[in-house]
Amino acid sequence: TALHSALRDIGRGETPASAIFDALDDARWQGFPASAVHLRYIENHDETRYLADCGEAALRAAAAATFTLPGAPMLYYGQERGMTADRGPMKWYDGDAELTDFHRSLSQLRQTESVLTTGDVEPCSVGVVTTTTELATTASSGVEPTASDSVEPAADDDSDATAGGDTTATANNEGAATNNTTDAETDKPAAAAATPIIETVDDPYHVVAFWRSDGDDRLLVVLNFSTERQTVALPTAVGDTELRTDAPLRKRHHPDGEDGPGDYVVVDSVVVCRPV
Repeated sequence: TALHSALRDIGRGETPASAIFDALDDARWQGFPASAVHLRYIENHDETRYLADCGEAALRAAAAATFTLPGAPMLYYGQERGMTADRGPMKWYDGDAELTDFHRSLSQLRQTESVLTTGDVEPCSVGVVTTTTELATTASSGVEPTASDSVEPAADDDSDATAGGDTTATANNEGAATNNTTDAETDKPAAAAATPIIETVDDPYHVVAFWRSDGDDRLLVVLNFSTERQTVALPTAVGDTELRTDAPLRKRHHPDGEDGPGDYVVVDSVVVCRPV
């Protein structure tokens, strides 16, 4: 299917994550009726293993896409156990138990949240934070920040900061904190530049988000195909629970307390939540 090909290309880094929407549009362009149920999968007996081709981080996001988009999700044997060989005995005893639990949680989420089966898809515009200014932990999240949760700047040409979109960037907090001289361009003390400024990429390459809505319920799904966790700026405030894990959502907020209309959430591979 078109979605299968798109998820492969996204996983390899050959196309932006937003290509998911082009794949969904392709089905309508081909004339499938709205009542058609498409099979959603990331690998089958004619394909190489997604894990071997794209890596585990992308596999988790791609698998989450098949369970949170319209259609019928399909698991090819061994996908949930981390198999990389095209054929071979099922890894019942020495497979990846954590990856299996991840797939199980996606299946349970789809059974629990009926909107993932019946709801429409609406793209949601999000940003990815790329500043070195550390975001603080919100009181409602109940999760203390760790070194791995801190926001890191984009490191290479394949990162979200350089792959597309405009940034809202004017200051480097790290440099300003140690410079006591006067800024030649502004003729103001350099210390004034230490005011925290959050920089974001407004058209992220590896991250995509969409709403699922059926008129009665509405969920937000955020997918991260990157090998690094991302702090994602949402356009609206969301609840405090990550629905797949039923755990507190890892939220961050602007150090000076001047958050916009939405929230900042930490996304490893997938976050599913409800708007406030």
